[in-house]
Amino acid sequence: MAGQPLWQGDMGRNWARQYEATDRQLAEVGDAVLGLLDAKPGERILDLGCGAGTTTLGIAGAVGPSGRVTGIDLSPDLVAEARRRAATLPQVTIVEADAAEHRFEPSAHDALFSRHGCMFFADAPAAFANIQRGLKPGARVALSAFAPLAKNPWATVPLAAVESVLGPAQAEAPASPGPFAWAEPAVFRTALGDAGFRGIAWEGRTVSFTIGAGDHPDPLERACRMVLSIGMVARRVMSEGGEAEERVRPALEAALAPHVRDGWVRLPARIWLVTASA
Repeated sequence: MAGQPLWQGDMGRNWARQYEATDRQLAEVGDAVLGLLDAKPGERILDLGCGAGTTTLGIAGAVGPSGRVTGIDLSPDLVAEARRRAATLPQVTIVEADAAEHRFEPSAHDALFSRHGCMFFADAPAAFANIQRGLKPGARVALSAFAPLAKNPWATVPLAAVESVLGPAQAEAPASPGPFAWAEPAVFRTALGDAGFRGIAWEGRTVSFTIGAGDHPDPLERACRMVLSIGMVARRVMSEGGEAEERVRPALEAALAPHVRDGWVRLPARIWLVTASA
């Protein structure tokens, strides 16, 4: 998986420390994909890129004690958090591994689920061909991914603020592994189709992202703390070093201030909800 050292290092540690904030941000996404999955009691489900385990716990509740859910993630820190949270649920197994290479039990799962964990493979068709070996024939697939960056104000608003101070960032190659790798449907349609999945379909949906970490009373302070600690803005600011954070913070606060609602910074996100069968 591309970015493996990052997820196994500082990036994974930062996400593990802030899992409550990222879960809050991705709550509507998770609910939408869990609705597509429609897990049933007794089923065996694979949660790809399970992170700190929130979606895994949700699936575990749906499949019940007679079912099984396996969460898989690269980050040892996120895996440790997921294992801690699932410690009392015997139907949950959390695996620390690269799903592109992991030796899955053949034809073991009734469905594949992923809340934004499917866009980070350097060779997506090969990775999903490997994952498919762990799915029963006809197994359901329910995934989510970001639509194009330009349609995601949660990202473009803070990025524009930072670039107004630091200058434009170097453009990434289209479809390169990362949060917007599946922005164009042709990318995931090809990746899944080449891996042998059938009935690939998708729909666009706009959800709200609640942005903020910690318990500071000021929503702008909470939002800045999150934006400057994980994600694209954080990586850009960290790469500049020096006093970059102090320089960009006023512009960031000014850009986010119009989006405070009910005590939180809230911005729209445009996603794809993708379904298929093995």
